[in-house]
Amino acid sequence: MEVITNLVEETIRSMREVGLVESYIKTLGHTWNAFDRWLAEKGLSYDPSLGWTFLSEEYGIEGPGGRSKTRAEQIRRRAVTALESCHEHRPWRRVKDRQYFPRFRESHRPVLERFLESMEGRLSDSTVCGYVHMLNRLSPYLADRGIDDIAHIDQPAIVGFMGSVADSGVGQGLVYATACRLRRLLAWLELSGFVRQGLASAVPKVRTPQPEPPDTYTAEEVASIIGAIDTAVRPESATSSSAFSPRGLACDRPTS
Repeated sequence: MEVITNLVEETIRSMREVGLVESYIKTLGHTWNAFDRWLAEKGLSYDPSLGWTFLSEEYGIEGPGGRSKTRAEQIRRRAVTALESCHEHRPWRRVKDRQYFPRFRESHRPVLERFLESMEGRLSDSTVCGYVHMLNRLSPYLADRGIDDIAHIDQPAIVGFMGSVADSGVGQGLVYATACRLRRLLAWLELSGFVRQGLASAVPKVRTPQPEPPDTYTAEEVASIIGAIDTAVRPESATSSSAFSPRGLACDRPTS
């Protein structure tokens, strides 16, 4: 890496200071290396705007206003924005460290603030901020549908709210987190006597987000993967179809 070496080193230092793990930083490094080669081939010096030009030309990724369609695209975007932040002398901040401030409708405020107070001292500030973020979505959604009293929230409103979150284009992880937080809110409302029992079960089930495997590897990583494959020849009996049949792998219950 030649063109952006100092900038990348400073970005990594900033990330380590806030506790980001090395494995995560390494995933960003693939994009930084590719960006550095791209700049060198074109004879360019670093400029924040060139990061988005690079992503567009190499990966077809839209500018900073677009949404990430895959995990790989999200990582490439973060790699570019991390360099921008460091270049502008802004410290890198993890998403969970960013603060959200309540923007509740006035009629919802007393109950929702009591809910947040019930978690203080038991959950971390960053976790509580995640709930604030969810409530900042929920409160205007309910108010726009004429639900000015939290006690009047019902199943259609719950299902509709979750549908609006899923349709907004956010990642599966945020949809899953919103469902979990909404269930906790409804459970607290039930326990506090604001809503009828069992309303938390009205929250639709959301598939647990699954991590996506990286779609790019360095030459060293490819060599490491190939080297780890056991290519030894096994005896004919060990690879027979009967030994590896689905029936053979199943854990059948003993018959009486």
